[in-house]
Amino acid sequence: MMLRWTILNLGFSKLLVHYFPPNVSDRDPHDHPRSFLTFVLRGRYFDTSWESYGGELVPTIECVESGAIRFLRAKHLHIVETDDRGTWTVVAMGPLTREWGFMRIGTGLWWPWGKYIQRFGGVVRCEADPDTMGVKPDYRNYKGSQPFG
Repeated sequence: MMLRWTILNLGFSKLLVHYFPPNVSDRDPHDHPRSFLTFVLRGRYFDTSWESYGGELVPTIECVESGAIRFLRAKHLHIVETDDRGTWTVVAMGPLTREWGFMRIGTGLWWPWGKYIQRFGGVVRCEADPDTMGVKPDYRNYKGSQPFG
């Protein structure tokens, strides 16, 4: 499970340190309540998002390496995966702009984070499974008009 520490909280903005343990992945894609800037201190992660090409949603996987700086909007829907090194990041969050949540793979339904946790449990990041290590999850292989349904 991801760990995070708030370094500075100005109310309208926050500065945090995140630690993503080795070999974990989000269960479902999530978005954010704030747009943010992230800087990878150590390690790397794989960010899977979906782009529209000719009416189809196609997964895009980006390897985000140590030293990378990225700006992501609050509505950026993605899955984060780490490798066997884990990842440390510093995150500067902007003002609160929206409710955040998760898109269920298989149904395409978006759930506000509180209801998602109540319905599907509190573990957002999946534990590493030795039987499936190195196997691409189904969402990576999807190409079509409805990746979650």
